Amino acid sequence: MSTSSRLHFRRGAGLCLAAALLVAEASAQTRPRDPFVFRTVLKENTSTTQACTAANGCMNRLVAVLLAPQMTALYSTLTGTLYLTRNAVPQDGNLTYSHTQYGGRLQWPGTSGGTNLHRNVEDAPWTFLQAGSPLASRVVYRGFELSGTNQEIVTLKHDIVAGANVVSVHETPEYVAVGGNPGLRRTFVVSGLAAGQSLRLHLSGQVRPETWTSTVGGTLAGTSPVLLNITENGVTVITGSWQP
Repeated sequence: MSTSSRLHFRRGAGLCLAAALLVAEASAQTRPRDPFVFRTVLKENTSTTQACTAANGCMNRLVAVLLAPQMTALYSTLTGTLYLTRNAVPQDGNLTYSHTQYGGRLQWPGTSGGTNLHRNVEDAPWTFLQAGSPLASRVVYRGFELSGTNQEIVTLKHDIVAGANVVSVHETPEYVAVGGNPGLRRTFVVSGLAAGQSLRLHLSGQVRPETWTSTVGGTLAGTSPVLLNITENGVTVITGSWQP
């Protein structure tokens, strides 16, 4: 078997293993609501009933993924990555007659709202590199897809575009417990990287003590910030965990 064939075999085996693990983990979870994934905005300051804008404390253009009672993950369609995690289930805010005027949004219930664990405020967390040098790039949101027997697996899709280069990043998040702490397993499937090209992702968003580990594919570097380096197409699996 040639070197190229071995590489394709290894990547194919990695994809199959990752898919099997995702199905097993998702099947073991009970999603806290249906639908458990949807577009939204987040009103983090609930003292006012204004429309959601950046100026009044809202984070716009989010995808909410309610994985478990212990884990809500909010993804930004602008930055193409995880924005916030919290160990609680949000509630719909502004469901009164003013809903049309002020817009729908999520907020955290006062008595059981949990704690923010992670917030990634990096303006451009993804970096496209050619021969180790960063090139100007942008993120294009491509929607999300549900799969699994009961549509219990969500995959978020983004493209990283740098000139004529288009790299597809599909991410599937899942709740896991890590040493008794809430955790998030993030499985990436990357395609479109050419020879000499790589991606780098700014992971850090520490609100509570945070740990990242890599089990498949990419490598982690640094401490503040922690960076994920992806140097080839295929599967990368990392896990973040937080002390509430």
